[in-house]
Amino acid sequence: MSIFVATIFNRGKEIAFASESRACTLVDNLAYIVNDDAIKLYKYENMWFYCSGVLSMADEVAQKIKSQPINELYSELIVEFLKDTYEKNITNIINRLGNNAKHALQLVIPFCNEGIWEIHYYDIDFGDKDFMPYIFKSSEEKPYVFAIGKGGNIVQNYIEHVYSTQNEYNLIDIYTEAFEIAADEMRGGNMTFHFDSAELTIDRTIPIKDNRKMRMWKNIDKYLIHGIGDGVVVSPSGKNLSGTGRISKPNGALDIVYLNNNYAHERRLLLKDDGIELSIQSGDLIIGHDVGSFIKIKANGDIDIKSVGKITLNGTEFDFD
Repeated sequence: MSIFVATIFNRGKEIAFASESRACTLVDNLAYIVNDDAIKLYKYENMWFYCSGVLSMADEVAQKIKSQPINELYSELIVEFLKDTYEKNITNIINRLGNNAKHALQLVIPFCNEGIWEIHYYDIDFGDKDFMPYIFKSSEEKPYVFAIGKGGNIVQNYIEHVYSTQNEYNLIDIYTEAFEIAADEMRGGNMTFHFDSAELTIDRTIPIKDNRKMRMWKNIDKYLIHGIGDGVVVSPSGKNLSGTGRISKPNGALDIVYLNNNYAHERRLLLKDDGIELSIQSGDLIIGHDVGSFIKIKANGDIDIKSVGKITLNGTEFDFD
């Protein structure tokens, strides 16, 4: 969900890179800002690295990296850190986030190899190398831009446009402008920026201006969430999700959702202006009466109908496919 962007200049002899600090949580595929204080771009001795995705996993990997001497951080050890953390947590994350769990753990290490900068990118959902790094570099005079994350294409396109249309520019300004264009509930807060060459290094932290009013978790969570939960599946901010229920009022509807224990799978009743929807993410869906009659839609797709009385079917036509 986060953004990391880097530019390699001057045939690989210079590099600039930046990330942002916004943390969010997802409810019904809507993002809400949790805080703007997340650390995603780390400096460890003379090494910089970006680690993000699901922040609890990213922080675990970052702490493992920082626990090792710099001269022992070979790519094989880094891959081991990533795989161990990912495999330990990904089942619960997929249960909670579904399709949004893609790129749940990403690591980027800008690496200076004998005076030439490279970008080492680790991501199990990129390519087919099972967390082994992809290496990006450029020997061209013109700037080479690398970006990842939702909104990364927005930042990349803006920066590339400036490079191609302007002879003079302030590098920090165009990075800031690019992040502000991409700002939303998933990305924003503060930009951490670093420039590195043989002659000069620059470090800046700059606030990213939001381009509209953002949805804030602190403003809505007390109205949405009911129950303390079981503590198994939690949001990035540590709020319990599994075992809780919520009620929301979108335009033209009333949405009632329960997230089951252990997995936070949804059971939803949606009352709309044009009808009613009843759905579940897992398990059986049962519509029944206390007298003993019911219709059961099973998790495997089977449908059971039981009646303690008569079953009457009336219609002008019956189609059975």
